[in-house]
Amino acid sequence: YGLLIIIMAALFTANTAAITTARRLSSAIAGLSDLQGRTTCAWEGDAVLLTTRFGFNPNDLLLLPWETQADEAALVDAPRQGRCAALVIQEQFARYKAALAPTCDLMLVGAPFGCSYLSFAYPQDTPDAD
Repeated sequence: YGLLIIIMAALFTANTAAITTARRLSSAIAGLSDLQGRTTCAWEGDAVLLTTRFGFNPNDLLLLPWETQADEAALVDAPRQGRCAALVIQEQFARYKAALAPTCDLMLVGAPFGCSYLSFAYPQDTPDAD
């Protein structure tokens, strides 16, 4: 009987930990409609597209530059630092950064809402990763 109690307690603990982890990883933002009225980070080059085509309020957008690697890091870190509720950026770049995030704190939510093509270009002197 004691062994059964130990097993039940372990199962309860594991289940509680799983539920707690799932709740922490879930976001209050599930899609584009959840961003209304919230500060949203975006690349400054997407300002016109976001306001005219997707109806973002210009006052809710925190537009950031994306000219250097430091700008790129600041763009990705803005939601982590609490500067905005979410980052609206090209899907391919978001997937790339989410895959490289060491802390698994970046995730894609909602369905893509715009079609775009994106490629990465590297300088000639970029070393190959072996």
